This record gives sequence, C-alpha cells and structure tokens, in this order.
Amino acid sequence: FNQVLAHYKDDATTEKLLKKVQGSGVCWLGGAKWHGKSVIRISVSSFKTSYEDIEASANEIIRISKELN
Repeated sequence: FNQVLAHYKDDATTEKLLKKVQGSGVCWLGGAKWHGKSVIRISVSSFKTSYEDIEASANEIIRISKELN
C-alpha cells in the first residue's frame, strides 16, 4: 500500500500536528476524516522517494509531535 492513515491523541491535536508538518516544508501530508475522526493521510507515491526522504519526514513528524506534548 502507498497510503496509511494516522490519528494522534485526539482530533484537535491531530489537526495541529498536520498543520505544523505541512508548514514545516519537509513533507506534505493530507488531512481527512475516517469514521468521524480527524486523520492524517501519509502517502508515498513516487519512485524517486528515497529512504533519506522517508527518514527526514518521519523525524519531522516525531519532532513536531514532541512539541505538542
């Protein structure tokens, strides 16, 4: 699969995380609703995506999530 959905703590925190990651410019994630909850859509859809790109994106999501705690 090239897409996963993630929910972080609650809807408000999930939406804050999404906006901060989008604003960081490291990667772009989409928002959606799934079963009535706010979720983050994470997709990898290009053959040009490297392991370094994935690691940088994951590290940015983790860094920002720690700021929200």
